[in-house]
Amino acid sequence: MASAKGIAIMAAIVVGVVGASMFIWFGPQGQPNDASFGEDVTANNINSFLPEYALGLIYTKHHNLDAEVQLDYDKWKGGDLDSSRMLRTIDDAKADVAQMRGAFDAATPPEEWKESFDHYAAALASYSSYLGEMEELVRDGDKNADETALEQYHQESDDHVELATSAFPVDPLNTS
Repeated sequence: MASAKGIAIMAAIVVGVVGASMFIWFGPQGQPNDASFGEDVTANNINSFLPEYALGLIYTKHHNLDAEVQLDYDKWKGGDLDSSRMLRTIDDAKADVAQMRGAFDAATPPEEWKESFDHYAAALASYSSYLGEMEELVRDGDKNADETALEQYHQESDDHVELATSAFPVDPLNTS
C-alpha cells in the first residue's frame, strides 16, 4: 500500500513534468541569439529571451532542483545520507535559487508578462524560506521534528508557481 508521502511526491513529480511540458509547448520556438534549451537564465541574459522561454527555463530548473532536494531530504530522514551531505545539497540549492532570484531582479518583462514574473519571483522567495527551514531541521538533527513550517513554505511556493502560470498572457492551445 502506498504511503501518503509517496503519493504526494509522485503527484509533485507529475505536476512538474506536466508543467514543464506546458512551458516547452510554447517556449523554445524562434528564440533570439539561437538559444538552446540547455542554456541557463541569469541576471545577465534574462532579457535576451522571450518571456515564456525564460520562465520555462527557470521553471524547469526550479522543479528539477526541488526533486533533487526532496530526494536527498528523504534519504537523510531515512538514514541513507549524512547531515553534512544534506547540508551541501541545501547550500547548492540556495545558491541556485539566489541565481534564479537575481535573474528575476534584473528582468524587464513586457507589461503583459509582469504578473507572471512577479508571482514566480515570490515562488522562489518562498522556496528560499523552505530551504532555510529545512537547513534548520537538518542542523538540529531531529529527523522526526514537526515539519509544518517546512510544508507551508513549500506549498506557498507551489501556490505562487500556479499563480504565475495562470497569469500567462499566452494561451498554449491558441496557436493563431
